[in-house]
Amino acid sequence: MARSVSSTEFDLRFDAAMMEAQDFETPDMPFIYTPLQGKEIRLLVLMVPGWTANEGEDDINCILMNLEPDLIPSYECLSYVWGPTDTDHLRVWCNRRSFLVSAGMLSALKCLRTLKTGNKGRKLLWIDQFCINQNDAVEKGKQVQRMAEIYQGADRVLLYPGLHPSFPLAAKFIFDFIDRFYWTYKDKSEGVFRQRWLHSSKEDLSNEYDIPLPEEEEWTAVRYLLSSPVFRRTWIWQELILAREIRIMINEQEYPFDTNCSLGFAELLNMHYERLTSPASGQYLEIEAREVMGLTRTRVHHRNFPRSSEQALLPLLCEIRYLEVTDPRDKVYGILSIANDAEKLGILPDYSASTAACYIDTARKLITKNQSLDVLICKETLRQIDGLPTWAPDWSCSMLENFENYFDEDVKLYNATKGLKLTIRNLKDGCKLGIQGIHIDTITRITTGVVDDELTGIREDLFGHGLWWLRAYSFIGPRYPHTSETLAQALGRTRLGDGHGENDDSAMKRDDLVDAKFYEVREDELPQDGPKTDQELRDLALLVTKVANMTCYRVLFTTVEKYMGLAPLTARIGDMIFLLPGANVPFVLRHVRDEEYELIGQCYTHGIMYGERADTGRLQDVTLL
Repeated sequence: MARSVSSTEFDLRFDAAMMEAQDFETPDMPFIYTPLQGKEIRLLVLMVPGWTANEGEDDINCILMNLEPDLIPSYECLSYVWGPTDTDHLRVWCNRRSFLVSAGMLSALKCLRTLKTGNKGRKLLWIDQFCINQNDAVEKGKQVQRMAEIYQGADRVLLYPGLHPSFPLAAKFIFDFIDRFYWTYKDKSEGVFRQRWLHSSKEDLSNEYDIPLPEEEEWTAVRYLLSSPVFRRTWIWQELILAREIRIMINEQEYPFDTNCSLGFAELLNMHYERLTSPASGQYLEIEAREVMGLTRTRVHHRNFPRSSEQALLPLLCEIRYLEVTDPRDKVYGILSIANDAEKLGILPDYSASTAACYIDTARKLITKNQSLDVLICKETLRQIDGLPTWAPDWSCSMLENFENYFDEDVKLYNATKGLKLTIRNLKDGCKLGIQGIHIDTITRITTGVVDDELTGIREDLFGHGLWWLRAYSFIGPRYPHTSETLAQALGRTRLGDGHGENDDSAMKRDDLVDAKFYEVREDELPQDGPKTDQELRDLALLVTKVANMTCYRVLFTTVEKYMGLAPLTARIGDMIFLLPGANVPFVLRHVRDEEYELIGQCYTHGIMYGERADTGRLQDVTLL
């Protein structure tokens, strides 16, 4: 965006827009957009109270202008939550015409009007609800393609979390806390407060440094602020990552959000994260802080490593699945501006297409352009969008299953197809995917549930997997035939997803946490009197997390050839285990007819995860419906 714009040039255009607005004698008429031409964008000029003689106390007046690149002055962008869309009664005046806005927009405008304004009582803003004609699908698609240009061209992004009576207290406490402790904490040479923060209990910190306890009003207010919906919207996530500088608006004040300007919210989150991963007992913040930390880490990573594989579209789609959108198509379109492979993929925002068409097009381009079936790994158990084939992920749903990070080339945990190349068969039906695969085996048993101690006499383990042990033992026996391990070792590795990987430098190996005793499936293999040291406590906590991640929303299956593994909850007896070249993990498929199958989801099958069954001589045509 241009920055060498003289005030005279812009003033002339602004004066002309005001004169045109003042010619309107029927201000109750609705605002009518002037179509954008060429590379024009719109900017909103928010006027100070009292701009017009007949202005009401709560009236919001603004001027909306179409501007060519060489006439665009310094401006700010607003990130906010739209709020309820049924807002017929919420009206502002745009070019002296009636303009209906959402509740979130009206609240943000009132807050903006109280802040220090720009030159001559004007505040220049880019706000999507004004600056894009939301009723013009073609314009909307074109402007969405320019989000990186617009947000990176702004002087700063103003983040509006909404109104809450506790937000001012939260902001004051955060910046008082940072002012008191951050530099002492960061100075590792002194290290006194740093060691206390990372190792002391919250009670000791309260007594020694007068830091409020987690349940006191200061930390409660911070948790309310971090729980604002503004941090959980897909568009806002992209906008904050693109921003050169972020400032957060709390009532009539602006505060720095991160270190691009000065110490801000990010420093408190960093301190919280380091305490979270330390031996210290008692946390001040909960899951809401982890979600905002994810945003700040992605922002830093995007700025420092823009070409990283983690900044490609597919990893980003997986990372933001928990975020919210109003239009489900924006789960894809809302992050295209930060995906470093968007141009290669050729995905363009098209708001005339259905959500299903958007998701199918995205999945097919991820497959064909990347020559990879990694997108199949993202198949979810629960779906909301009608008309999707089973091989196209429903990005509007959260994914219950997660087999670690498949998309970082340096941390590939599995290699089940041993580098076999993807073959894509051209089919006339765009909802079908023609590929090839290797049928490994067929599921004969599905096990869910826990042991009833009174009936079995078996003491249940930490994770409720005693029944898994009994069912696997009754069918397979004391040893696992495909790896020559004991069944306890094989089942222990299965519920951890093994995870030693082929890259010993970066993948989890069988040492420390995952040594022999922790691989065993039964709790009686763990210390009976509990962990005795901080290291044992951290090991056990990590074990619990790893097992929970792998087994949550999954069932244990066994097959005809006595394989066992973890499959999605929707797997059934008779489903088939396939290797599909182009993906690093096996999949559960359900036969429909001839060579046609439905994709159920990824699976872990112990004994085939590293290419043991990748035989090109057994490839067959597979059509996914």
